[in-house]
Amino acid sequence: FLVLLPVATGAQETGELTLRIKDVARLEEDRANQLTGFGLVVGLNGTGDGSQGFALEMVLNFLAHHGFEVDRTNIRVRNVAAVALSASLPLYKQSGDGLEVTVSSLGDAKSLQGGILLQSPLAGADGKVYAVAQGPVVVGGFSAESRRGSRQTTNQPTVGFTQAIVEREVP
Repeated sequence: FLVLLPVATGAQETGELTLRIKDVARLEEDRANQLTGFGLVVGLNGTGDGSQGFALEMVLNFLAHHGFEVDRTNIRVRNVAAVALSASLPLYKQSGDGLEVTVSSLGDAKSLQGGILLQSPLAGADGKVYAVAQGPVVVGGFSAESRRGSRQTTNQPTVGFTQAIVEREVP
């Protein structure tokens, strides 16, 4: 719809004001949708979850899903981190489009640097999967430790970004 409104203004001598509809209105359904999920980041160089809790259970579930049954006493998760995933799905993204995903450590991992997120679904509030995330995790921070014990951390090495592929459009 196009609406023309005569506007009187002292700012312009002609008395015309250019207005775009998107500056004064928006579609009721024109909003992003929040997506969340959980996953595993693997390939960490000893900076993953040190505890044997949540990350261990996720690893065991992942292996069982792929047909492997492993004794829990034989698994160490220091190269793996359990993570929470979050993304915002704009209304006009279509199936096959890319989407940026925030990856945040859930456990006591020291860093996600160098890690790869294993395939993880991202669901909306309705419980439906709208995207699938997978790939390298890009971290903006770092943590370094010297042999003498001094330590430096910049930004958040336990929060990073990766990509997802949209699987379902928002109706």
